[in-house]
Amino acid sequence: MNIITDKFPESVSLCGRSYPIKTDFKVWLKFHEIMKDKSKSPAEKFTDAVLCCFDPCKCKNLPDSYEGTLSVLFSFFAGTQKGKGEAKPAEKVFDFTEDADYIFTSFFQEYGIDLSESSMHWYKFLALLDGLSENSRLKKAVLWRSINLAEIEDTKRRNFCRKMKEFYRLESRTALGEKNIAEELAKAF
Repeated sequence: MNIITDKFPESVSLCGRSYPIKTDFKVWLKFHEIMKDKSKSPAEKFTDAVLCCFDPCKCKNLPDSYEGTLSVLFSFFAGTQKGKGEAKPAEKVFDFTEDADYIFTSFFQEYGIDLSESSMHWYKFLALLDGLSENSRLKKAVLWRSINLAEIEDTKRRNFCRKMKEFYRLESRTALGEKNIAEELAKAF
């Protein structure tokens, strides 16, 4: 998909059928929160995700396949429908929920976009997020989290980097991925 010339997708495809979905970035941030919620059972997460993401005004039927539904929702969430593969970082250095303040501040500073008052397609949001400069608060936090301390020979520098890495560390250290969430949800069905 060419983000400049092609229209953003408004649906997901499963078994040759198209299912309209909600595409606003706030819906997909909510999807992320639903999938991370440890207080909900797998069945509740699946139900909440379906209710959150599919557009009831446009979608007359929901997909029949449980696994297929999860797969297309995670593909859309990951942006893989637009031609990007899913990256597997060695350690988690970013989280939509925990980094919400950094995301908000970075978008406002760099683009003049107030995310609390904006609506935009999820893929546009992902492109803008990816395009943030190295000077943005979000990118600085991610940089500190991703530093490999073993590669730093100078003891003072390594100690400083360790403190910064700890300061910016994420509370949830496991990545939200299609495989681990799908396995958890599969247990309920």
